[in-house]
Formats: sequence, structure tokens, C-alpha cells
Amino acid sequence: MIGRMNFLDPASPSLVDRVASMIDDLRVLEGERAADAEGVLADMVARDTSEDDRRLRAELVRTLASHRPPHVLELVDPEDLRRAIFEAAWDAGGAALGDDLFSPARETVCDTVAARLGVDAAELPAMMFADTPGERRLEFPTGERSEVAGEALRTVNLERLRTGLRRAVCARLRIPARTAGGVSYVRLLWRAKRLGLMFDAIEDAGWVVLEVSGPYALFQKTTMYGNRLYEFTRGVLEYGGSEWSLEVDLLRAGPGGREALCTVTLDASLRSRFVSGDQQQTDTGRSGDEEAFRKYVARLSPAWYLQYEGALVPLGTQGRRLLMVPDFVARCSATSEEVLIEIIGFWKQEYLEKKIEKIRLLGNRRVMLVVNARLAVSREDFVGTGNDLLRLFFYDGREDLKRVAGEIVEELHALAC
Repeated sequence: MIGRMNFLDPASPSLVDRVASMIDDLRVLEGERAADAEGVLADMVARDTSEDDRRLRAELVRTLASHRPPHVLELVDPEDLRRAIFEAAWDAGGAALGDDLFSPARETVCDTVAARLGVDAAELPAMMFADTPGERRLEFPTGERSEVAGEALRTVNLERLRTGLRRAVCARLRIPARTAGGVSYVRLLWRAKRLGLMFDAIEDAGWVVLEVSGPYALFQKTTMYGNRLYEFTRGVLEYGGSEWSLEVDLLRAGPGGREALCTVTLDASLRSRFVSGDQQQTDTGRSGDEEAFRKYVARLSPAWYLQYEGALVPLGTQGRRLLMVPDFVARCSATSEEVLIEIIGFWKQEYLEKKIEKIRLLGNRRVMLVVNARLAVSREDFVGTGNDLLRLFFYDGREDLKRVAGEIVEELHALAC
């Protein structure tokens, strides 16, 4: 039990053996429709003598068994099929649309799509929705019995962590500013930024503390934000360092159904409960706007190059040292000139307010802001920065970034190259 969350120990031989036996029992569901398996699972759960075993058996089905569609779906992806059918109906001028999905006019559309995809038109009605949860078949992993059970326990722990983080108020990660072996906390800071989390990074006496807002700290509590916090936390668990600790304040059901705040603490010693030794932190994808902007600038200006994670910028505050990682650092190949570039996409109001607050703390750094025009902000929102080196560019969509990139390149050339 960690905090008030029960994370299972994959190093416990008795627990691994118990889970392996459960998995052996569940293999009778191999190949069954998920909807048909529910009754069998209910009978198994009813025979379990303890509440912990009942819960664990149900979790194993949800988290361990991967859902694969029927064999026929190897021929075509149902989502692609649905799209092709509606596109064919649209191309037919709407004549195929009617009350009966498979009226003669629609049969013509199905024949057209079937010929294009190389499948039997008679099977299309069943194939269109064969990827729905109830239609999928259960498939269990193969491998050495104890290894499969150990990995199953880690998967269950991760899902329990995900569920808890959806009710988090705040997470605080404490990590050394300098670590051996080239492992850098900047990767985690960048990961939080890529995931769109609201956070402050504070440097203090050789340590860096990331204070990350949870979904229950936001005006609009969202499952999506909670899932992003989980992805960040999983990245922390996969982090190569050994001296970090993560405290998470979350709401749990208390006596009488009243919510109570509890703190869950994770550290590097618990890593093996969530990830195996050979798992490494994966990079989080950059936003489409940022990647498009980088490519536009690269084509327009070989004299300047944009670098991701190009700087860790200290922000001037009273009483503590905040850190910021801008989206890009533009550097001139012929001089030492450096410009910070930040793309402010379409974010919720709370995120935007924290972003503006940090930008106002940048002081006399040369900064170019590329702002989504859909945001309810204006140039006046940034006037109070006191930074004469701040330039703003507004864009209407991803395609409009090409125009903005051209304007920025002109200004960059005028600076130093």
C-alpha cells in the first residue's frame, strides 16, 4: 500500500504464482467475443474468496488481454471501410443515401467499395462495425509463465496509477539538477511541455522541482488532462536516474462518501513495480504546428537553424528561480545571435494565463511569439512585459504558418546575417 493506493509487487513469488494461475484460468476465453466473455468472467469472479482476488481477476481481463478483431478484419480496417463507403456515397451525389443502409442504391456503393478494396461485397455489412468492443476477440500474451504474470502485475499497477491520476490535484517531482551518466532532468521538463501540462520548474540548491497541476486543480476537470499527467508520470518511471521522488496529491473516497485528500509518493526504488528493466523513456511527439513551423524556417533560411530544447531559460522572480524551456532557439550560423521562439497554439484559458505570466518574466531576452489567432488574446496582453525585444506574429491555421515563417526569417536576417 503506497499512500492509499495498492501497487502490487511483481517480485513476490507467491503473488506471481497466484496471478499466473488466474491467467491460466482466463485462457479459456481465448478467441471469445468480448461481449460473450463477460458471463464467464462473472462466474469466475463470483468463485474468488477475497475482494482483492475478485478485483485483480477483473483487472487482468481489462488490462492484460489485448483485443484483436475477427480474422476477416485482417482484410480491411473497419474505420477505413466506413470512410470509403461514405466517400463513395458522396461521390454518387447523395443518391445512395436513404432510410435503408443496404437499399439497391447502396448496394451499388458497396459493390464499388468492395471492388476497390478487394473484398466480398456481401461481407461489408458485418465488416463495417466489426471493430466495436463487443465484437472483438480476446487474445492473451504468450511467453514464460512467471514472466507473463510479472508483466501483468506491472500493467495492472499502471492502470491503477492512471485511474488515480485522473483525480489528482497536484504532482511534485524532485530531481537532481546534475546527474551522472548523462541523464538530464530537462527531458522530463520537455515531456511535460510536450504533453500540454501546466507546470512550474523551480531550481533550488542543486535540485529541480516540477510542480504540475492535476486535473482536479483545473476549472474544467478533464479525463484527457489526467491521461496526459499519467503519460508524464510513466515517463518519470522510465527515467534512468535513481534519486528522484514524485509526490501526488489526489482525491479519494473517504468515510461517508466524502472526498478526502491523500498523498501518494513514488520514487526510483518502486520503478520495477511499473516498468521492466529494459524499458526506456520514449520521446513525446511534438505538436503539428511546431513541426510544420520548423520545416518552413529550414527551407527559407539556411543561415539560421532552429533547435528543440535549445536552452533552459531562468526567469526572474522574487524568492525562487523558475526555469522555462522555449519551443525553439534560433541561432545564426555566422554569429552568436540567439532568439527564443515560442508557439502559442490553441490552449484552454488557464494554460494560456500561465504561459503569458512566464513570458512576462523573460526580461530582456529577444523573443518571438507565434500566436494562434483563435485565442482570446491581443498584443495588449503582452505589452506589460517591459521587453522591447518581444515580437508577436499571429497565425490563423497550420497553412498560415508558412507566411509567418517567412516574416520571421526576414527579421532574423535583419538581425545578424
